[in-house]
Amino acid sequence: MKRRNFILGASTLAATSMIGVSSFSNNHPYDVAIIGAGLAGLNAAQILEDQGLKTTVIEANSRVGGKLLTANSLDGNQEIGGTSMGSGYERLIKVIDKYQLKPYSPGKDNPYFGTRATAIHLNNTLISTRDNWGKSKLNPFPSNLKHQYPWERLRYIINDLNPLSETTDWYNPLYSKYDISLHKALQEYGLKDDEIHLVAGINPSHGNGAKDISILQYFFSSSWVKDQSNKMDKSKPGIFQIRGGNSLIPQHMAASLKGDLVLNTKITNLKSYNQGVRLSSENGMQIDAKTVITSIPLTALSNIEIETQKIEADRLTAINNVGYSKVHLIYFEILRPFWEYDELPLTYWTDTNIGRIFTVPGSDGNPAYIKTWTTGSNTAFLDKMSSSQATAYVLKQLILLRPSLKNAIKPALTWSWQNQTTAGGTYVAWQPGEIKQFANIVAKPIPPLFFAGEYTAKTDRGMEGAMESGERAAAEVINYLG
Repeated sequence: MKRRNFILGASTLAATSMIGVSSFSNNHPYDVAIIGAGLAGLNAAQILEDQGLKTTVIEANSRVGGKLLTANSLDGNQEIGGTSMGSGYERLIKVIDKYQLKPYSPGKDNPYFGTRATAIHLNNTLISTRDNWGKSKLNPFPSNLKHQYPWERLRYIINDLNPLSETTDWYNPLYSKYDISLHKALQEYGLKDDEIHLVAGINPSHGNGAKDISILQYFFSSSWVKDQSNKMDKSKPGIFQIRGGNSLIPQHMAASLKGDLVLNTKITNLKSYNQGVRLSSENGMQIDAKTVITSIPLTALSNIEIETQKIEADRLTAINNVGYSKVHLIYFEILRPFWEYDELPLTYWTDTNIGRIFTVPGSDGNPAYIKTWTTGSNTAFLDKMSSSQATAYVLKQLILLRPSLKNAIKPALTWSWQNQTTAGGTYVAWQPGEIKQFANIVAKPIPPLFFAGEYTAKTDRGMEGAMESGERAAAEVINYLG
């Protein structure tokens, strides 16, 4: 089979191989075709190849990694997605060790980032310290809890309410009674609407707000964090990144594949036959395989026409309707040490439509960038603008919030995950009632069609969840093919 090498990027490895349209034929079917070259798809491919199966991985983008993305153009290799890992990420750590990658903690023992001080900007009022927040008239919390920041207060409540004894309990039908909105659960806990808005409506971690996200997802996240803490190796960095960028992980995984990796190829049709599956792409390529694993997000999967008589109505509903959390990021390069002029914290939490404001280190550990982190419904406002318009708007708002930023920063990068057609957001956001309806079915195989991706993970979230899902899907394929 004719092959030609390709390059994954200016800072990356020369990888496996890419083949042309004419190379595919029914005479040489693959054992497994994998849609998506994120961590889930790459992990599945490695496991399948280790079992002697012939694989091909098809990726719509010009790079591997999916929602794990490093901006190597920025000093310090800033992480746009897949920002950090923990020492409990067992599957990822095995890969990191395998390729001798170098973990490090960018904020550890750093005088700039060793504090949790955060300024709150609420109702056009600046509250610069935790003590001031505890004394503020804008703080509605009970007297014994006034020291808690809003996001800490929510975490406390979730931990207090969480009924899950095991991480996997979140998708057990016995716990489906908890598949209600976060807003309703907080009301039942005794919070008033203004308190709910403060802790869960501003800068949401999941979904667009408290009414459109299931508290069961928060329970799962809380249980997973606790599980990760129990797995933590105290001899290693607790939270870390990879020196040179986290994208080195999928790049090394891709480079080690023996099978074919096809980039810039968007699958538009999936048709199952008795003898296997045929994939058709936007650029006219056809790929035949005995089985297929789709490892792309539901938002991307909804753009593929699936022709099989076996697919269930609930699964189709999930594919077409389950949403994803939204994040709009903008980086500004720091030109001078603005914090020396106003002596305010490096981190801001605001109720404005730009959300949270972080100061992040460069390669030397010193503050290098201001990063705005906009989530939930506020992203729609920015997403309607061009990148330059959004950047100009946010820059103006930053200066209003913190005047010392005037002439102290300049635009460096903007990125909206929901504006990426192959992503549609960051990670799955289960609305009330969706977990009990869809969580079990979305990962269920329809041989010869199998499913991976973080939305199918049962015990883990994020990058480790993607690895878990690829591992499970690979095992299902191996069992099916015998």
